[in-house]
Amino acid sequence: MKKRLVVYPAIFDDNGNTPGVYSVEFPDVPEALTYGNGMAEALKRAPEALGLSLYEQKKLPTPSDFNQLKRSNPNVTINLITVDLEQIKSQAKIKNTMF
Repeated sequence: MKKRLVVYPAIFDDNGNTPGVYSVEFPDVPEALTYGNGMAEALKRAPEALGLSLYEQKKLPTPSDFNQLKRSNPNVTINLITVDLEQIKSQAKIKNTMF
């Protein structure tokens, strides 16, 4: 299967949440939102949220500069999230045929 890898920075923020719960948002893809009970779960969920928001888009948004995001958001964690849009697309098709 051909790959279509994309990389976007994500903001992981546990401020204002229940302790240990991280909200995840992508500044360049505002519809891609998720959360996790702990950083590990948030990191696991982030690629799916990103992929499901992007896999059908013809023109992808330009990713923000990672270092600039870190400088302008000092109280949160910024991570780069990689996702294969072809894999997300094939998984979405399988799920759609199951119902």
